[in-house]
Amino acid sequence: WSEWSACSASCGPGTRKRSRDILAPAGPGGAECQPSDFSQLEACQTADCPCIKEQWGEWTPCSKTCDGGLRSRTRLASGNCTDGSGKETQSSSCGSTPCTSPSTCVEPMQLQLCAAVSCPLTCDHVSGAAACSESHECDSSGYGCFCPSGTVWDRTSNRCVKPAECPCNLEAVQCLPCSEKVCVDGVGQCVPSVNCDCQWAEWQAWQPCSVECGGGTQTRQRDHSVQRRGSGAPCEGNSTQAQPCNAQTCPLCFDEIDYWYRAGERMPSDTVCEECYCDYASGERKCIPLDQSDLPLPVWTSWTQWTNCTGACGSQTRERQRLCHKICPADKRTCAPDSTGLANRETERCGTTNPADCNEPIDCKVSTEWQNSTCSAVCDGVNGVAYGQMVQTRQILVQPQHGGDACPQTQRTVPCSIRCDVDCIAGSWQSWSACSVTCDVGTVCDPSCGSGLRTRTRSVTVEAQNNGQPCVTRENEPCIIPCQTDVCQAPLVKSDCANRCHQRCSDLADLEVCAATDCKSGCACPDNTYMQDGQCVRKSECACAWNAALLGPAPDSVKNGRVPPGYTTAKDCNQCTCTDGAWQCTSKDCKKDCIYSDWASDGVCNVTCGSGKKLSTRSILQQAEFGGVECTEPLEKFDDCFGEEGKCCDPNAVHYESKTCDQTCAGVLSGAEAPAACSAGCHCSAGLVRNSTGSCVPVEDCYKCSVNGVVYPNGYSANDMDACLHRTCLQGKYEETLIGVEAMPSCTNLDGNMDASLAQGYRTANYSRCCYSMALPSCTKVNVTIESIFTPDGYVCQLKAPLHGSRCEGTCPSNCIVTPEVYNEFTEAQVNYVLEQHAALSGQPVASLCSCCHPTRESTEAPVTVSCSNLPGRSFVVNVKQVAGCTCDQNIGA
Repeated sequence: WSEWSACSASCGPGTRKRSRDILAPAGPGGAECQPSDFSQLEACQTADCPCIKEQWGEWTPCSKTCDGGLRSRTRLASGNCTDGSGKETQSSSCGSTPCTSPSTCVEPMQLQLCAAVSCPLTCDHVSGAAACSESHECDSSGYGCFCPSGTVWDRTSNRCVKPAECPCNLEAVQCLPCSEKVCVDGVGQCVPSVNCDCQWAEWQAWQPCSVECGGGTQTRQRDHSVQRRGSGAPCEGNSTQAQPCNAQTCPLCFDEIDYWYRAGERMPSDTVCEECYCDYASGERKCIPLDQSDLPLPVWTSWTQWTNCTGACGSQTRERQRLCHKICPADKRTCAPDSTGLANRETERCGTTNPADCNEPIDCKVSTEWQNSTCSAVCDGVNGVAYGQMVQTRQILVQPQHGGDACPQTQRTVPCSIRCDVDCIAGSWQSWSACSVTCDVGTVCDPSCGSGLRTRTRSVTVEAQNNGQPCVTRENEPCIIPCQTDVCQAPLVKSDCANRCHQRCSDLADLEVCAATDCKSGCACPDNTYMQDGQCVRKSECACAWNAALLGPAPDSVKNGRVPPGYTTAKDCNQCTCTDGAWQCTSKDCKKDCIYSDWASDGVCNVTCGSGKKLSTRSILQQAEFGGVECTEPLEKFDDCFGEEGKCCDPNAVHYESKTCDQTCAGVLSGAEAPAACSAGCHCSAGLVRNSTGSCVPVEDCYKCSVNGVVYPNGYSANDMDACLHRTCLQGKYEETLIGVEAMPSCTNLDGNMDASLAQGYRTANYSRCCYSMALPSCTKVNVTIESIFTPDGYVCQLKAPLHGSRCEGTCPSNCIVTPEVYNEFTEAQVNYVLEQHAALSGQPVASLCSCCHPTRESTEAPVTVSCSNLPGRSFVVNVKQVAGCTCDQNIGA
């Protein structure tokens, strides 16, 4: 059973509980564990509840303003109150000022100085119904009407009486059962009644049934609310009642494969975190969590990677972590530190410890703008764009120092392109067409004769590109078809050169070329005018046909493929205007190369320390247009960088471009040399080497031993009596060995005394207590080899030939309570008294208490002459004793 819980009530009646678990379910034929066996309840009462009275409430208004009135106040009381529990009322006199002037007090009142009177002044003060601290009712001169000295005012009789004569308000007194109200010296009190009948308290609640099924009993109890006193009647009936309960048949439980279990029997559980049994009430498996001590131990996960070094240069640290994996979620335990003494976090020093290595590094800085060289592209006369390469360079503004970032690339080759002007190449002219006369609508014209045109064309082999010269693919030539009359129809007039070029506005366009011929007479527009829509107009009034080859497709606003004079439209970055019947365009170079913004970076390296990468980005400010260099370069780049906490994550390391490789603690201990050269990177500062964890440490640290978080200095050698281990640290090698028995203290004083007095004793190690117990060999004959003796004059004689004898050694079974020191410190009479007292108590004779190892028979061999190897010329005669055998005898004096 567990310990009883605390009582549910700190005072008065309460209950307490205890519980226990199933250690082993019932086997075949064994008694089942009943649910009532798991927990128990019992009544308890730690103490009677103390009397607790609340603060008094406010006084009610006085019933009278003069000649004496009453006021009252109430409070609640609970607990073991001798004067009763419940509502308590207190009354107080008030308005005691006579309705007449204080200077004329009514008998038996007397006019007295208020400062000279003191409580009690009224019977209410005596009984406690009114507080004695209330102010007196006095006039402005400090006088008032009070009872004569030694008396108090009784408001019930309206007279002054002695305090002992004051009446009591027994109705306000609350008494416990079996007590009576009495008035003592004006104060109502409760006194025990002489005779009291015993009274029962109410029954307590029924206790849980003794079994969950199969029929059991349950009980309830009651206590005495009033104990019998004097000739009072005793309580009738019992203090305990019992009744049957849980008569239903105990069920069986079935698992998933229909294997059955009896009620209370252990059943298989789904996890290692709980145990299950067949429930009495439901007939189903019920599982309860295991105790914390029975749960599987939580285990550590693997370590994370080391973080980057953080902190100021010279004192940086890094750490790694792991989690405590709890197999059972309800497990409140944490993982114990492992054999190295580490828990969930490990921190170590990193970076350099050499102040000289902590100079602020200066990174290389370069200009942001790249300078372009000439593009290697060459126009081939066929393609409008030629592709090649060009070299871009940028300047170094600041050289790197103190291990700062190296300079990035300062020269690069990038693709480029140039715009090429390609002239149009046309084929051979075809034959001239027949001469034709074109008559505009609405004019008087005979298309069979008059001034006309003939045309020839040729095809384009290579189209003109960019600002290349266009091809003339159509050519006109004036011609005349003779008419039968010389009369010209208006607006035409007789002309000596009716076949001149550009007779019509449409002839002015640069799309067609008019070939000059010899003049012939005929009808034509007057000089400096041109035929357009049947009218002869000035050149400035000529419209222009839309030139799709020059301007691209015509917009919807252009009707009939023709625009009026002065019409302007855009061609690339140029403006083309219809002027004098032809398109006149500006000739600005429209080519626009791609333009990038400057590289921008937030300056954040992707590591906090050590080598990393830093992202820089740029955007396109201007896209390539009209044959300019296209945007083909990347918009992102990654530059080398170092974390803001240093180039090296180990505070004891420094970044070198080249350096002899770091020596290691293993190399120091083995005497191996460090490799000659290593690549650029973080290396230990001068005088430091790398330990087994990769940190840079002083050489002397290599000789220390670190075990379970404890660092032992080189040469450490000490006994740990708590662990009973001898620990040593030598040249970085740590060893633990059990403490030898010779280094152990004695387990008891008796062991120590035996060891001090008996040279032939044997020590037995007790490693759980790290001490030794004394054990002597049993009584036996021991052969002795004598190699040295003392001479009569005190010298040690090393015998040239050893002597051989025998003697008795060992212990005998004994209850002897007398140890050697007892014989040494006490008289024989005192020792005998101790032995006799012990024999009287144990019922054993004194002779049986102690036994000693003695020879059965002892003999002395014939005298032997010996000589000494260390004392030349000296010899001695000695006697050697021999024993036939040894035995234990009971001889106190031996």
